[in-house]
Amino acid sequence: MANFRTISAIFIALTVIFATSTGYFAANPTTITLTTTATQKTTVTQTSTSTQTVASPSSPAYTVGLGYNSSIGFYLTNATGFTLYMFKVDKPNNGTSACYGNCAINWPAFSTSKIAVPPGLSASSFGSITRKDGIKQVTYNGLPLYFFHKDLQAGNTFGQGVGTVWFAYTVPTPHA
Repeated sequence: MANFRTISAIFIALTVIFATSTGYFAANPTTITLTTTATQKTTVTQTSTSTQTVASPSSPAYTVGLGYNSSIGFYLTNATGFTLYMFKVDKPNNGTSACYGNCAINWPAFSTSKIAVPPGLSASSFGSITRKDGIKQVTYNGLPLYFFHKDLQAGNTFGQGVGTVWFAYTVPTPHA
């Protein structure tokens, strides 16, 4: 297990080098978070987390982006890398949100006046609804998008699986 950290670091470095050499990150600004846990027989647990944001300085300004987490896969983020969630109680394409009051305090609506997406996402998959509280909320494939109040920095996914109804909005592996 002593070599686990070294192997993890090499794997992360090779992944980033490969993705960079193929030009993937130049076209797809992404936050990559990799968390690995190793437990030795002496019941000592080591956890290491590596987060890296890779983007080309000449990348266009996207209002929606992609994040990656090894346990979740690729998921939607806002322009600054905060995770966007879906609420399983919402009904797709019905023009409303099921999250108001205290729910909306913990799960604020994602709102933006313009949708600009990186390659791999289709802008036509995004839309908006006007909530009964007057906020214009962005939708993806007809479902409203939300933030989680406990995600305090880009790349956090603390809302994943909350109450078995809140999930980061995952997308298939993007292709540039």
